[in-house]
Amino acid sequence: MCSSDLVEQIGAKAESAVAQESPADEPDDFPGGRATTGAADTARVGEGRKVLVVDDEEGLCRIARRWLEAMGFGVTTCTTAEEALAFLRDQSFDVLFTDIVMPGSLDGPALARGAKVVRPGVRVVMTTGFSPEPYDDLEDAQILKKPYARADLQAVFGSIRFDAADVGDSVR
Repeated sequence: MCSSDLVEQIGAKAESAVAQESPADEPDDFPGGRATTGAADTARVGEGRKVLVVDDEEGLCRIARRWLEAMGFGVTTCTTAEEALAFLRDQSFDVLFTDIVMPGSLDGPALARGAKVVRPGVRVVMTTGFSPEPYDDLEDAQILKKPYARADLQAVFGSIRFDAADVGDSVR
C-alpha cells in the first residue's frame, strides 16, 4: 500500500470515529490496527500531564486527542512541525507525540530534536506508517507504528515514567 493510501485510509476512519457523539462508540482501532480485547480501558495515567500532538492529518490529531484526553492528558494539537515548535517555545509539555513524515521544512525527528533543545525534559513518542529508521540521537524516543489501536496508544503512554520533579514541567 502506498503512503498516500495509508494516510487516506487512516484519516477517513479517524474522521468517521471522531464524528461519533459518544467516545464509547468509537472504534478502538485504526484500520488494520490490532483489535483490542476490551480489557484495557482508559486508565487516567495522564492526569495533570500535557501532550502536544503533531500530525499533518487533522483527523488523526482529533482521534489521538480523544484517546489521550480519555487517559487524563491535557492535549494541544498542531498540523505542522513549525507550528508545534512555536508552541514548544511558548508552553511546556510533558510529551511530544509526532508523526515522523510530514510536509514542510521540519519532519518529526527534526521537531523532536528542536523540542529537546527548548524543552530538555520532554518525552518523545513518534508514529509512522512506514518502517522507522533508527534515530541514534533520539534513543529515548518511543516509536508507535501506524495503524495503531487504542490499546497500543495506551500501552506506550502508560509506559512513560515521570519523576515527581517533572510535575512542575507542565506549568513552567
